Amino acid sequence: MNPITRYILKLLFIMLLQVIVLKEMELGAANWWITPFVYFIIILDLPLKINPLLFMLIAFSLGIIIDMFYNTFGMHASACVFLAFVRHYFVVLLLPRDGFDMNTTFTIKNVGFLKYVFYIGILSVLYHLWFFIFERFSFDYFFLRLSQALTSGIFAILLLILLHLAFVKTQKN
Repeated sequence: MNPITRYILKLLFIMLLQVIVLKEMELGAANWWITPFVYFIIILDLPLKINPLLFMLIAFSLGIIIDMFYNTFGMHASACVFLAFVRHYFVVLLLPRDGFDMNTTFTIKNVGFLKYVFYIGILSVLYHLWFFIFERFSFDYFFLRLSQALTSGIFAILLLILLHLAFVKTQKN
């Protein structure tokens, strides 16, 4: 299958998963603590060598689309653009200095399991922290927001690893 077609199908699947399943997920008392967002993996899975302006535009567009479903008025767009901005710095820290193809994506197969988990883990927590702080638009109760971001981020990391493994398996067949 064409890589662009595969990426578009992955985009549609993850967006539907986010909007239909994760948005409507009810966890009772833990619902406030666990609010996972996994759609930003679409931003993290883009090739490493991409025009920065196009990258920010894709991130903003993705965030605006999610904002329409969540009625959050630009908070997801803000978090996506922030994520697109900081992604470059984490990729530079984690990439091997010799022989990495910049036209590929950051996957378990390319960088290894630990680096991949570190990559999505840090960026997931940063995304959730940015979102939850700007949800209240205040740094009051920062540690409460940090704990909310950590629990949501950990849940999102587990889901993202499962999604990644599911898509890798389908690509091999």
